[in-house]
This record gives sequence, C-alpha cells and structure tokens, in this order.
Amino acid sequence: MNRTRLHPGCAVAAALVAAARTLASDSVAVYSDPAGDAAIRRTDAQSNCPLDANAAIPDLLEARLMGWETPTPVTNPYNGTPRQGRGANLFRLDVTFDGVVNPPGTLGVGGTAFDPFAFGPRPVYGFLELDMDRNRDTGGELGGSAHSRYLANVGRFGRMPEGSISLRVARWSDEVDLDFATAPQIERSGADWALTLCGCNTVTVVSEGGNGNGVFEAGETWTVRSRFFKRSGGYQGASGMFGGSAPGLYDPLVNLRFSHDTQTNRTTISLVWALNAAGAAALTGQAAQPYDQSIGPGNHASVAEGLRDLIIGAQGGNGGALTGPVHTLTSQWADQSHTDEQLLDPTRWRVTALFGTTCADGAALYVWTDTGFEDTFGDCDADGEAGPADYALLEGIIDSNDGGPRDLDGVVNGRVQVGLGGSWSFYDLNADGYIDEEDLELLLESIAECPADWNRDGQHNTLDIFSFLNAWFAGAADFDGDGFTTPNDLFAFLSVWFVGCPP
Repeated sequence: MNRTRLHPGCAVAAALVAAARTLASDSVAVYSDPAGDAAIRRTDAQSNCPLDANAAIPDLLEARLMGWETPTPVTNPYNGTPRQGRGANLFRLDVTFDGVVNPPGTLGVGGTAFDPFAFGPRPVYGFLELDMDRNRDTGGELGGSAHSRYLANVGRFGRMPEGSISLRVARWSDEVDLDFATAPQIERSGADWALTLCGCNTVTVVSEGGNGNGVFEAGETWTVRSRFFKRSGGYQGASGMFGGSAPGLYDPLVNLRFSHDTQTNRTTISLVWALNAAGAAALTGQAAQPYDQSIGPGNHASVAEGLRDLIIGAQGGNGGALTGPVHTLTSQWADQSHTDEQLLDPTRWRVTALFGTTCADGAALYVWTDTGFEDTFGDCDADGEAGPADYALLEGIIDSNDGGPRDLDGVVNGRVQVGLGGSWSFYDLNADGYIDEEDLELLLESIAECPADWNRDGQHNTLDIFSFLNAWFAGAADFDGDGFTTPNDLFAFLSVWFVGCPP
C-alpha cells in the first residue's frame, strides 16, 4: 500500500485527534480498558463458590480524573464542567462499567451483616488506587488488606503492569503473604488514596431515582453514602487523625453517584470531592474550616487535610519518629507540602484498578473480574509487551517447575499443576489450574494479534484510533517501545493503522 495516498479513515482520524485535543485542553485524564476482557477469578480455596444467578461480571471500561467546577456544589455537585486540575478546589472521578452494576452491600466484615445484594443482584466491589505523589515507594496497604489490592491479584489475569512496579507483582499465590519484608512486597503499591468498594462499611441511600423499589436497575441514577474514599491504610500508624472508622484512618463519609445510561448500557460511578478547604466548604455550603486532625461530625475533610496530617506524621509530629513498615511507606512525605498544586492536580495522579463481584454464599469476599489500566497480557518478562522472549520464558517456567515443589501433581509430565482460587500462578494464562501447552498457545495468539487493533476487539476500525488517542493523551501509549509517550508514538500507530490487519 502507498502510505502517502489519502486513506478513507484520514478524515475520521483527524476529527478524533481534534476531539482528543479538546478533551486534553479541559484537563481530563482518561484511562481506558478494553471492553469484553472481564474474566472470573475466584479467590475461595476450591474456586467453586457460586455467583448469583443474575450477577454481572463487572467489565471495567474507563476512568476519568479532572478538576471540577459546579454552580450547585451542595444540591447537585455532579452538575458542572471540567477545569484545569492545577489550582482546582474540587475534583471529579468517573469510573465506567459495561452493563448494569449496582452499589455494593456489606459482606459480613467489620461487624456488618452479609448482605451483598441489598441494592440489587449485580453488586460491584473493588478498588481504584491513586498514586498522588507519583512515587511508587510511598503508600500502600499492610497485612491482609494488601491481599485484596491490585499488586496481589493482577497476576491472576496473566497481566503485568508497566514500569518498575512490576517487580512488586505477585506471580505465584505463595507470594501473597503477611511479611512486609519478603519480595515481591505487594504491600508497596505506591497508592496514597483509593476509591474503595469493599463491602466493609454500611451504605446509606441518599437519593433513589427510578421506580423506588430499592433495586438499582437500568436507567436509574442513585446517590449513596459510605466511607468510599479512603487514604491508604499503610499510613494509619503515622497519622494523628480521629473521627474515621478507626484512629489514624482518613476515611470520611462521602457520596457516590451510580448512574446507568440505557443508550450505551453503561454504569458510571462518580465522586466529586474536595481537594482543599475551599472545596470542602463549597460542598457543605459552610465557611471554610482550618485544617485539623478530625473528620468527625461537623468537620470538613479534603485531600489537602489528609496530606497535611501525613506530612506531620512523616516529620515525627504524630507521636514520635516512625519505625518499620510505616516508616518505609511514609518517610518520604516529610519534605512535601500539602498545598503543593502538583500533588493536588488530579490529572497527574497514577491509577490502577481491580474490580469484581462476590460469592453468593460468602465463601470468599471477592470474585475478581477485571483490572486496569496499563497492564499487558502475557508480559512474562515485564518489558511492557508480549513477544517471543515471553514465550521462551514461559517455556522455561514449565521446564523448571514440572515435577518440582510448585507442581501440585509432583509428576514430570510436561505441565505444572498450580491449582485454582487459593492457589494460582501468573503463568497460568488461561486460569485452568495448569501451566502447559495451552498457555503457550494462548500467548502465541496474543503475540500474533494485529497491532492496528488497539482495543483488541478483533476488528480494525476507527474505534481503535479513538481508544489509542485516549491512551496517548493519558501518557499511556508507548507504541514504539522507547519508554516514553511522544508524538512519534501517534505517527507510528497511525502508520500501522492505515496498513490494517492481515486477513
């Protein structure tokens, strides 16, 4: 094909580029995940816990972060427009799923009842973690809390995140332990805050749109309230906060909006929250309060206040010098400022996500179904792409473990039995309980996928351009593999896209 000729898709591509530039000028950070890639990954020991007959398999599609302005912050904070993140008083987070998903009920932890289907048969659970200081050596979870987060579970899907954080991903189930010191240190995620749909706190319905039958259904919009936005638990020992669910936790009550669009058949979960004292005052309709160390009744809460307390703790001001894992996760905050506009710019925050549903019988808290956003299937060597080197590495994993301690059948037979649910491996790419020839074939298929099919839906069309541009403006489209997202990646992708896919 003569690439200098005008391709029929050029006009569409140009229009999409212009649209993406408009989006970027509004300072909206967009993180995309392919549709149709959700897969069931149970966590119960036998991997056979039942799902509700009407359960959804939550399929994460997108997250958007932006500075936010609203003329109605008290009555309807979701009414407004994006604004530049730096200098904003409020931010907005939108997380979109395919189909109908409803607010999560409680899961019988923390003194709550086991009532997962309180708001419908399609509850969504999980965590969207935010690295606000873009430092992977600060922040995370300690103890068992880390077991339900991204680094401990992305390997269940055979996916590997880009960059140095991949060194902290659990590749085998026995690497998910309670010892902070042992590699791969799943506790050290770099997450400072998280949207938390854990089922561990009571949820109150603030407003229920629709038919009023207490079940979230297609076309409805609800607002619910709980401790949905939490500072990372690894900071608790450094904190002087009180008024949350436990001393040292910064987890104020916040509102979330669940809204299903019947035209697109998508559910979007939206949070509008305060970046600073001015934003907190706007949301409450009250005068601004000075920052303190309380989030109890009547006290305002914001990202800046939570960071201020964290910085005080890192400097030894919340009870003395820090030690152990808390020191490791917190100490580098000592030289930061809670008024730093870069820290408070939501469009700069790094994002990872892990979502799913739950077992109908309570055999395990979570059934994971999807991850996001910059992780690659079959990237065994963690270089950012799946290729021949990964195939060779996977062959070596089978050879070196066949009949060994990690092979549950203990027999040299050309495959490694790793189990399901409570026992698993990243290298079991099809999650059937074995690392074998089928995983090699699946990896080979992945390697052979057409690079012009960016969204991996099996089709070569303009949707691939739009998906690529979303990733490109989010800084997550290193198409040429040089380690950076630059205009060269855009040109390289368009060149491949114009050629198309092999028949």
